[in-house]
Amino acid sequence: CYNRYRMTPADMPSDEVIIATANQFLAEYSVNTSNYGQPIVQNYWLQEYERAADKSTIYIPDTVNVIYPYIVDGKAVFDEGGYPGGLNVSVNVRHNIVSSVYEITTQQYSKSNYLGFTDEEAIVDLAEKGGFRNYYSIYPAGSNVKKVVVELGTPSVGMMRLWQYNELFGTSEDLYVPSLIFPVTNKAETGYYRDNIIVPLVKEIIDSNEQPQPIPLDLPVSDGAAAE
Repeated sequence: CYNRYRMTPADMPSDEVIIATANQFLAEYSVNTSNYGQPIVQNYWLQEYERAADKSTIYIPDTVNVIYPYIVDGKAVFDEGGYPGGLNVSVNVRHNIVSSVYEITTQQYSKSNYLGFTDEEAIVDLAEKGGFRNYYSIYPAGSNVKKVVVELGTPSVGMMRLWQYNELFGTSEDLYVPSLIFPVTNKAETGYYRDNIIVPLVKEIIDSNEQPQPIPLDLPVSDGAAAE
């Protein structure tokens, strides 16, 4: 049954058809998209398919997401991982219908004053380390790990959407932080998981960017006893 109903690349409609289905649904239900950018089809399956040596192992989804990026203060919004953030419309491409929609918001914002992060050398250094909250793994010595060089293009100014929890008051809020968005220009060749590397331009946010230092797996693990 799996092979019988399994999707193939030939079954996948074009981006134009998928976007037209999403647009028609939003128009039918009078969803205002005036504060959003041009829709983007998330074709991550295609990137993986094109890189794979054995393409028969790649799962081709029957539901594809269309993102209408938020535009805040004239700038496109990205999440912490560097992906466009906004109104998300899921299109079932097998039946050419919309299966779900989320992130419909009122988009009412308040502005705050902040100290800018403008040290050019520090910005480049942070970008070369993977940007804001770049959590990484350390493998044991001798592991068979393929290393790749990730290349970054010229950055643009955008907004990073950051969820922040206030422990004192027990409240949470979304922050939209002015940031430099560095595009990863060789993602297709390297398979790097991010589309963009983000460096916030607000010093308070940079100061909160604590990178946990993972312990290499080939080092002994503490048994909980206090060390002298």
